[in-house]
This record gives sequence, structure tokens and C-alpha cells, in this order.
Amino acid sequence: MTEATTNNAAMASGHMAGISGAEAFDVRQDKDTKLSVPVQDIFGETLAGQVIITLTPEQSARLNSLIKLSAIGLSDVEEQELADLVALRDYNPDNIGLPECITARLINLSSPPPENVFCLTQNGIGCLPKGDIIGGSGKAKNGKTQTEIVFTVALLKGEYMGFKATKQGFVVIYFDMEQNLTNTAKYAQKVHALCDWRTDYNHPRFHAINLRGDNPEERGKLIETAIKALHPDVVFVDGIKDLLSDINNQEQSAEVLNLIMRITKEYGVCLYAVLHENKNDGNLRGSIGTELMNKSAEVWRTKHINGIFEVEQTECRNRPCDSFSFCIDRITGMLSPMEAAIKLTAAQKTDQKIQDTMRLVLSGQKSLQYGELRDAYMELGACSKATAEKHIASAIQRNYINRDMNSIYRISAGG
Repeated sequence: MTEATTNNAAMASGHMAGISGAEAFDVRQDKDTKLSVPVQDIFGETLAGQVIITLTPEQSARLNSLIKLSAIGLSDVEEQELADLVALRDYNPDNIGLPECITARLINLSSPPPENVFCLTQNGIGCLPKGDIIGGSGKAKNGKTQTEIVFTVALLKGEYMGFKATKQGFVVIYFDMEQNLTNTAKYAQKVHALCDWRTDYNHPRFHAINLRGDNPEERGKLIETAIKALHPDVVFVDGIKDLLSDINNQEQSAEVLNLIMRITKEYGVCLYAVLHENKNDGNLRGSIGTELMNKSAEVWRTKHINGIFEVEQTECRNRPCDSFSFCIDRITGMLSPMEAAIKLTAAQKTDQKIQDTMRLVLSGQKSLQYGELRDAYMELGACSKATAEKHIASAIQRNYINRDMNSIYRISAGG
């Protein structure tokens, strides 16, 4: 028997604690075997206080077996197993001499933190967890702000566009750093109208705050001051890049993310941070974008295609939600839900673009000669001359447009 085996067996049998093996390893047939024994330091001296140790019946039985086998010798693997079981038996995160600053942050599985508290559900799946960061992404002028309205109305009204609030009485703050005062007011009026509230009087559960005229450092302080005073459940920050002067500055980006992480933890809010994507790819802009992507529990991406806003949850640490889509009524300016867009092949997308562009070019029973049609298609379709000519031929073949005997082109009845 090695020296390590002897020491492990002695500690396991309880001799160093002054208790017998029978007392220390009473195997009971309940779910867990919980033993109260003195905790020893590395010198074998008893520390103050008692600790409850939890071993499963199988672990307790195995520990007893290894103690008996240690009399004749254990293999290296068995020695490690014995040491692990002794350590598990004697371990208590509240009484192992760690500094308080570490103990306060140590995950204790015997008393784990509560489950995520989601603010919304979609088909029974939670989203927008409290105490966490959510990213809102998309190209410039692609509807990110409209997506915020969808979530805001669902929170305040209780149900909207397939999302349900998990409780009544949610309080929401919308911080606008991009629009002027008039447009922020219109945003607030739209939220009120969709919630069936008066549009000429502030509702106490929704607060729209315009910070466009403040500098980046002041904006961060004002956000925290408002959160402390108004006690919201969910906060929308549109857009987070305006909390720093340089979106590519790593130090500033880290400071902003540290600020919003602290705010979400200290005040228990869900913070939805909006940021533009790069023009050439789908990545969030700058160093702040990288930090936001890494720290967010969810990222919702909004795309605007042919008058339809498509929203997809591209990143999620929990169960993912389904995509959804909506449009804006051209007369009322209000949002209208739509069925989630069907995924199209590249050929189907091209065909859809041809049909939609032809409708725009020849709307209102307009008729054009070939050269006029080609030039207008090039402009509205943002394509080359060769592509425009190819698409015109395809449109004629698919009967989206027709050509009369005078070579005049019009939208067809079925187009």
C-alpha cells in the first residue's frame, strides 16, 4: 500500500476527525446520504462549524468498498477515485477558506441560482431574459426600430405578433440616441396607439427618452439615472454605439459593455441594445459590435425585403425562437403582422426580384418603350444593362409583362 493510499484511507475512515468509519459512512437507502462531520484543514485539525456532506448511495457504497480494499492495496486509478470521493464528501464551498469576494461569486450547485426569468414567450419558448443583454442588429434603415416596437407592444399590451408577456404590468424605457425629438415623439405615439392608449398623454408604464443632444459619457450616466428612478423591467438602447466616441476603440467598447453588464445585474433589467451591421457583411459594426455579440444572450436581426420586415433570432444561449415578419401600412403607418417568410432558393429570389421590380417600373398602367423600360429597370433594380435586358426577357417569358405590336411594354394582367 502506498503512502497516499494510507493517508486517503485514514482520512476516509474518519480517524483524523476522531470518528469511526461506521459513524462516517452509514449508507442509507434514501436518495442522498447526508453526513455531518467536522471539516479538517490540511494539517488534520478540526475547523470550526459542522458541514453537511452529500453522497449518493452508490458513491457511499463505493467509498466503503475502497476503504476495505485499501488494506490490501489499491491501483493508481482506485487511489485517485478514493481521493476524489473523500474530497467530495468533505467539500463545502461555504467553509473552505476562500476569500469572501470569491465565495460570493462561486457557483454553488447545492443552492443554484434561480432559473432565467423571461419577459416574453413565443409558442411557449422564453425570450428577453431579465438581468441579461439582448442585441438588435440589421443594416441601416432596415427596420431595427420597428422590431423594438413589436417587443415593446407585446410587453406592455400583454400579447402582440405571437409574443406573450410573462406577467402584467411591465415597465419599459426607450432611449433614443439617433432620432430628433419629433421622431422620438412619433415613436412613442405609435407605441401608445398599438397598445390602445391615448396618444396625447404619457402612460406611466412606458417612457421614451431622447438623448441625441448629449455626449457619450453623459448618455451612459443618464441611462443609469433613469433606470434607478423609473424601475423598468426592459430597457431599449437605440443605439449603443452612441455611448462611445469611437466604435473601433477596444477600451471604450469594453467600458460600455461593462457598464451595461453592471446595469443588468444591479437593476435586474433586460437591456436590448441596437447596433448597425457592416455594409459588406452581417457582422455588427466595430469593436463594440464584437463585444456586444459575445455578451448577448440573444441577437435579433431585422432585414427589409420588398416592403416586408423579416426578423430572425440569429444568436441564442437558451431555446431559440422562430422568425417572424411584419409590414407597415402605407396609410396608417401602423405595423401589420405577416406569416414568416418562406426560405427561397437563389433562383426564386431572382424571379421574385424581377416581378417586384417590374411592378414598380410599370405601376399605374404605365407603358414604356424597350429602352425606357431597360433604363428604369437598371435604376430601380440596381443592376447592369446586361442584367436588365436578361430580366426583361425573363419577365416576358413568365408573363409578368407583355409587349404589343408597337413594341410598347406594360404590366400584364397576371403580373
